[in-house]
Amino acid sequence: NEARAVDYFTTPPNTLEFENVAFPRYPGFVTLPSGVQVRDLCVGSGPAAATTKSLDVVVKMWTVHQGRYAGEARVAFVPGDETVIRGLEQAVLVGGNMRVGGTRRALIPP
Repeated sequence: NEARAVDYFTTPPNTLEFENVAFPRYPGFVTLPSGVQVRDLCVGSGPAAATTKSLDVVVKMWTVHQGRYAGEARVAFVPGDETVIRGLEQAVLVGGNMRVGGTRRALIPP
């Protein structure tokens, strides 16, 4: 088996290796209707994220199947502008808006 690099931002979802994997439910997480699961690790003391303002978040990514650290990125977006995946936007805004200074773990299914 030859290893191949996959660009997860441009590769169509039906070609990804984990397309048909059942995404488990994890205890302590709130499951949103979309299947995104969120859990606050630290509730921030600042104002709640607003749906009308630009949001600046730091995203740290791990692979679910192997638990490997996959990188970190600072992401700025305005909710609804479609510059980030819906799961990330939902993780910040749905299920109780995140507060400035908070840390939330989100499990976003494929």
